[in-house]
Amino acid sequence: MMYLFRKKNLVYSSIDNPPRTRGKKISKKRRRQNLTIQKIYHGLLVIFLKIDHTFFNVLLQKKKKDDLPATKTANDDGFGQQKATKKEPEKDKEKELDSEKGKRKSLTNQGIQDRLWEKEQLQEINLRVDNIFNVFGAKIGEKGDKMPGLNEDVLNELRDQQNKAMKDLSDNFLNKEAKKAKELADTKAEIRALQEKCEDLGKELKDLNLKNDKLKKDNSNLKNEKDDAIREKDKLLNETQNVKDSLEAQLEALQNENEKLIKIKASAQDPEDEMQKRFADKLAEVILIETNIKQTKMLQERDDYYNQLKDQMDDAFQKQMKEMQKSYDKQIDDLKEGGEAQKKELGDLQTELLKAAQDRDQAKRDLDKEVCFFNKIKQLHKSLREALENELKKQKDGAKDELKRVKDKNDQVQKDYRQMCDDYFALEKINLDLRVEIQALKQKLDKFEEQHKIESPLRPKKRRRTESSLMVRCIFISFFKNYLSIQRIVLKSVKGPLIESQSVFPLDCIMWQYEGDWTGFELQNQWNKPIVLKGWYLSDVDQSSRLLLPEKRLNPMDIIRVCLTENKKEATDLVWKDLKLKKGDYHELWIDDMLGLRHKLASVSVPANTSGFVK
Repeated sequence: MMYLFRKKNLVYSSIDNPPRTRGKKISKKRRRQNLTIQKIYHGLLVIFLKIDHTFFNVLLQKKKKDDLPATKTANDDGFGQQKATKKEPEKDKEKELDSEKGKRKSLTNQGIQDRLWEKEQLQEINLRVDNIFNVFGAKIGEKGDKMPGLNEDVLNELRDQQNKAMKDLSDNFLNKEAKKAKELADTKAEIRALQEKCEDLGKELKDLNLKNDKLKKDNSNLKNEKDDAIREKDKLLNETQNVKDSLEAQLEALQNENEKLIKIKASAQDPEDEMQKRFADKLAEVILIETNIKQTKMLQERDDYYNQLKDQMDDAFQKQMKEMQKSYDKQIDDLKEGGEAQKKELGDLQTELLKAAQDRDQAKRDLDKEVCFFNKIKQLHKSLREALENELKKQKDGAKDELKRVKDKNDQVQKDYRQMCDDYFALEKINLDLRVEIQALKQKLDKFEEQHKIESPLRPKKRRRTESSLMVRCIFISFFKNYLSIQRIVLKSVKGPLIESQSVFPLDCIMWQYEGDWTGFELQNQWNKPIVLKGWYLSDVDQSSRLLLPEKRLNPMDIIRVCLTENKKEATDLVWKDLKLKKGDYHELWIDDMLGLRHKLASVSVPANTSGFVK
């Protein structure tokens, strides 16, 4: 027997219409058998309702995710979070879109794999129950009576309750998903508008900066020209003053030399008068000390020696005076000639100085005009800049408020997403309970078939496979109208769950090792099902260093070893070379999953004696 899932109704087999009796009395044994079959039927009906509900929710989630806009910008991670990344090429965008579609399908495929296993089990149970009905119907036909069935009113009531519950659940789920999709679309639209506004503000700020730089350049040019004019003026003044000082010094030197010559000429007769006076004094002294012969002789000798020296001095002085008179006359003539030439040069220099002073005054007036104009431009620029800064400050404050509001909204979206994840794992727990019920029902069927010696229609190999959960690869063939066609390929069998974990995130950092030159840690899959590491990478707090994890299937309890040094302990170790750590400091390690969400793995402190990788 085969049944198909539709969006609203579940198509059942002939078990809905079991054979009925004609009002004849039946034995107690037959009544007990009928009650057992009725309990089995009710158990199957409850299981059908649960399976229909869960599988229908999975299909609705898939259809809803496929209906959502699949495009996404380079700064949007799919949940309203902004990333400060540059624009990527078109090929990277296409790869990113493909990876996002794969991410959406992965969760759906995981749920569909479990639903397919449950569907297969229910198909087998349904075949076995049909076989039981056929066997008992054949036995009743041989004896000439028929088995009593269920009351038609009870079946109709159960069907109505089922249809009503299914409709309410589907309506509530669709309304909730539509509301979430609308909120997400509104958030993305607001974020795009805010980004465009920020880009416009950035362009305006860039234009203002260019204008400001141009004004600064003009101001610096004016200032340089002003400094050049002032330096030229000072240079001319210094040259004029130097020439004037040199001429005054030359005139003063000539005047001093002239005065010296005049004094020398005027005092040429003074030594003779002085000598005569001294001679008279000496004679007076000689008269006073006539009695002292020895003194007189000495004075006489002294007078003789003096007269001799006087004659020599007179001759030398006369020669010197003649030479000085000649040189003085020559200097006077040279001074007259040089004075006339210097007087002429001084006149020319005064004319040039007067002209330079006039030019300086004109340049000063022009510079004052330019400075006044520059001050006006500076004042205008200052007022314009203050107005623009005030406007930019207002816009920045508005943008901050808008970003805060968007961030709060994104936080709410993330809370809703986490709630959806919790609901998904709660649904997984319900599915585990459903599997337990399926196993219990199969045990009852085994006991019932063994008690009544009924041969099962299933092959032993197929029945043995149902004792374990199947890893199934689903290939979607088509989705035509209300029917979903699926091809299943069984990969391998894995016995029940290995780890009962309540954690939402599968990977966990379970060990740090500091063994000699080797430093690293291990990541372990804590889930009770395999995961595919596609698009996962490790990073530090500010995402300055990343380590892309290999795209492979990680089974439960499997580990990935990450080595922070160049010395690998095993050949399969991943080496994280770009991670910069400091000795003795605490460092946080993060991991980004396939949905673009970040999860904190651990906060660790590197020992001070660790070597080989610390920079």
